[in-house]
Amino acid sequence: MWDFSASNRPGWYNSSDEIWGVYLGKNVTSVGSYAFSNHTKLVNISMEGVTTIGTSAFQGCEKIQDANLPAGLTSIGRFAFGSCSALTTVEIPASLTQLGDGAFSSCTSLRRFTVDSANKTFAADS
Repeated sequence: MWDFSASNRPGWYNSSDEIWGVYLGKNVTSVGSYAFSNHTKLVNISMEGVTTIGTSAFQGCEKIQDANLPAGLTSIGRFAFGSCSALTTVEIPASLTQLGDGAFSSCTSLRRFTVDSANKTFAADS
């Protein structure tokens, strides 16, 4: 998926208040920067084959409760899930090697943040 910016939004941005779910199948390997930022009705995301999540890709999606990070994900960009105020659970997969600054900043409902024990780059205290 292409990268976008705050001033260059994707074509579906004007329908953001109508999008409540996103399914990215195994042939989609990246979520572009700003691709779904500020989609305030977005609740469900499924990223079957995604290996890279770009900068601010889901920032401001205030109804997402679970990030559903796929096995095989290697990189999460800066502020990718920033200000996802309903986000309660994040499970970092074993494959993740890059985590951008503020990737989960201002996620005020975040209560559970775990890292797969096989991850060689990151660890979380219990």
